[in-house]
Amino acid sequence: MTSCVIDGALVLSDSGFAAGTVLVEGRHIAAVSWYEAEREALRARAGTVVAAQGHWLIPGLLDGHSHAYAALLRGTQNSLPLELWAFYTVLYGRAFDAAALRSAILLGAAERIRAGITGWIDHSPMTLRVALLNHPERRAQRWTAAVPALVPAILPKTEPDTRPVPPG
Repeated sequence: MTSCVIDGALVLSDSGFAAGTVLVEGRHIAAVSWYEAEREALRARAGTVVAAQGHWLIPGLLDGHSHAYAALLRGTQNSLPLELWAFYTVLYGRAFDAAALRSAILLGAAERIRAGITGWIDHSPMTLRVALLNHPERRAQRWTAAVPALVPAILPKTEPDTRPVPPG
């Protein structure tokens, strides 16, 4: 397994940023330390040491609201007020076929990764529609599989109400 130490960067901790060392083994963070003796031990374990003094090291950022199709629409209808721009770009996005939507998603992913964003929630209204159109014979199967999986994530878990009903 390959291992790499990122050494000396300002690493985000519970109390802010401090010079630290991060050991990455394979695709996982194996250890983090801010104490010199532990940092030296991590450097000794690593196959590669990256000197990162003067740099910041933070966890990947999350984008909680994105639209995959928008990557291909950047720069269109810019002179319009927001409401009209959104109306037109959503309509354009709905005209994308599966190949165009895939290209938009990949372009958006590359832009996000370059900006340090490692996860995002896509609010594109046509993403599921395009997926279903690509496999019409599985449309019913997808809906029946997707809806039960989505409902628990959307609705809060509640216990049945066993209180007596008040009179009247």
